[in-house]
Amino acid sequence: MRIEKEFRKTGYFWLPEHPEKRLPGTLTIINGGAVKLETIGMFHDKSVANKELCEIGRISGCIEDEGSVTLLNCAYKKKVIIHGLVVPLSKSEIDVGCALIGADFSTDKEVVFNTLSFSIDCMDEWVGISSIDVEMLEDRSVIIECTPKVGFIYELTNGMKLEFVFQHSLSTSLTEAKVTQNILCKLSSDKPRTKAEYLQVVRKISNFLSLAIGKSLDIKKITATSTDISLRHNPFPWAQQDEDVAISIYYKRTLATEKELYVSHHEMLFTFGLIKSNFEKILNKWIDLYAILEPAFDLYFSTRFNPHKFSESKFLTLVQGLETYHRRTTSEKLMDDAVFQTLIETIISTCPEDDKKWLSGRLKHGNEVSLKTRIIQIIEPLKKYIGDEKYITKLIWKILNTRNYLTHYDESLENSCAKGAALYEICLKMDVIFQLNFMKILDFTDNEIENAITNNSDFRSKLDFRA
Repeated sequence: MRIEKEFRKTGYFWLPEHPEKRLPGTLTIINGGAVKLETIGMFHDKSVANKELCEIGRISGCIEDEGSVTLLNCAYKKKVIIHGLVVPLSKSEIDVGCALIGADFSTDKEVVFNTLSFSIDCMDEWVGISSIDVEMLEDRSVIIECTPKVGFIYELTNGMKLEFVFQHSLSTSLTEAKVTQNILCKLSSDKPRTKAEYLQVVRKISNFLSLAIGKSLDIKKITATSTDISLRHNPFPWAQQDEDVAISIYYKRTLATEKELYVSHHEMLFTFGLIKSNFEKILNKWIDLYAILEPAFDLYFSTRFNPHKFSESKFLTLVQGLETYHRRTTSEKLMDDAVFQTLIETIISTCPEDDKKWLSGRLKHGNEVSLKTRIIQIIEPLKKYIGDEKYITKLIWKILNTRNYLTHYDESLENSCAKGAALYEICLKMDVIFQLNFMKILDFTDNEIENAITNNSDFRSKLDFRA
């Protein structure tokens, strides 16, 4: 996740089971969400601290400007004891798995939330709905009107709700007035959920948006609310009210860009407007497909989230992803399983005893269809988008020969292996094949796919590229 300004706060920290022993320290959160705590002193006495003790667990604290904080999954990274002083000085460096700013979950009770909201790159551009109207009058005066939009709410099949929340901020000075819109994604649940449960859904939604927008996206801010943590307002003894506390969540995420990404709607594979009437159904199907296709999804998006990966590594990841995708979406085999098992038993029975174990291992996956068959079947429904029969045949053989060479480095295949610009071309085509298959499996109509291709210059350039 992106941290636009380094978070560095001083305060006091303690173990929930020993609130009387409070250590001064500094909590730091850097871009990417990595959290580190440095304390003067240790949470354990010297006899324990000198041992190979790493795990700490949960730490509570109170820091400047923010108040209460809970640190989860903590472990010692470095313990230093300086001798030779009148009073020996000890310091600790502690790695923190997750920081909850604004709340003290001081008990051993599991941390759960009722809502979790997150902001992600390009959300406003993807939704394409503005609540800001600007009118210039004949006398050259300007009227800026901001009318808050009612958010869209969708029911998810996992029991959660997703809401697009339209937020606004206003800043003015002597020479400038600025109104900014920001659309948040808000997940809520009638039943309290753990951070891990929410973040699994966040990952799936962010990957869906990454597919739609065509770029790797970064999460900018995550906040949550919990009925376990609330502010009590008591203007009158007989009229007590609770207010949910916005708890900021920080955790380390692999992707972390320096600047906010901007992508115009012309560069996106598909926009919210294209699927607005069917969005709930499409998103739910995407989330449900993770039960089957998670390995294929993870392989594909790993290439998007690591754009600087070498072409050879990217190629192998993409071809492995396509193979996994086909294996998870079809049960096709070379022959019936019962027939294959009979054949295996017949072959092994004629094998010398000492070689039976080796032969059994060799034949274990013998009923799987070949990679060539898998690639052909994946491309078949997409031929009209990718090229003519001659080009597709050449592309398939290049994929097969390159994969076999880069996997086994068989010298006989070296000359038929794609390299340089040719390898780059194959990676682009496999990326397109993934995108088209995802749209097909999400029940996009042929007309919607045609519109996506027509309106997306990046997609067309991938289709048209020839080395």
